[in-house]
Amino acid sequence: MLLVQPRGTHSWSLPGGTIEPGEAPDAACTREVHEETRLQLPVLDLLFSGYTQPHEPGWPGTITFLFDLGRWDAAMLGRQVMLQSAELDDWRWCPDGDVLDSLLPAQAHRLRAWQLGLRYGTQTALGNPSSS
Repeated sequence: MLLVQPRGTHSWSLPGGTIEPGEAPDAACTREVHEETRLQLPVLDLLFSGYTQPHEPGWPGTITFLFDLGRWDAAMLGRQVMLQSAELDDWRWCPDGDVLDSLLPAQAHRLRAWQLGLRYGTQTALGNPSSS
């Protein structure tokens, strides 16, 4: 999986961002990945969607969409990555088995829910990462 490091942090994240008014979630994914990395990758399938409660009073909850962008040759795509330097410090390829340990806790929580759904053929309702 492709991970990015937000500017000024030591943490890793999946590329992504906010859906613009009137924009479909898959179009937002394509746009955000392109803005952050300059990669133009097609959205193949919706893997997961989930709602997370607000983490503080007055903040909105979040709806997360995780899309499959395909399997690509890491070396070839790596030569094409150009980071959005205003927001990101670094990027890296992360083997699937190491992703959960590398991600921000909330993203790891969502990815774990998707993996459980794959294993058991179910959908998983999410609470906050600290409450599960």
